[in-house]
Amino acid sequence: MNEGMLYKMNSLNILIGRKMLVDKFGASQMIIMSYLLHHRDGVYQKDLEDILNLRRATVSGVLKTMEKHDLIERVICEEDVRCKKIVLKSDAINMFEEKKKEFLKLEEVVKKGLSKEEIDEFNHIIDSMRNNLIAYLGKDSYDKIN
Repeated sequence: MNEGMLYKMNSLNILIGRKMLVDKFGASQMIIMSYLLHHRDGVYQKDLEDILNLRRATVSGVLKTMEKHDLIERVICEEDVRCKKIVLKSDAINMFEEKKKEFLKLEEVVKKGLSKEEIDEFNHIIDSMRNNLIAYLGKDSYDKIN
């Protein structure tokens, strides 16, 4: 069977996702934790939706999971009691650093056996594909973190 590029990329994404699920710590949580780490004063859920270009339900689900695992807390905003800022808990920072090391190790596993030139070419190709999709779908579809 001649598998197309999208099939192969999706297959790779699934395999990476399975490793993350085993660790019970997904990419979305890592991205949100990284953002919160750089914005220690807290952010609103709407900000995360806009910055990550994710639907409200998706962000809400990830935040509920993170809250359940005691990674974040919602703090009532002084200016408006209806608003709650999302703040990373101090214990979560250590967990984030540990998981970041695991993600970097997984990246090394993925790159194993590839030369620097192959990795550079891969990155160039992926960037070109992403730019093609952004042009096709519109700039609003682009994940603003990247």
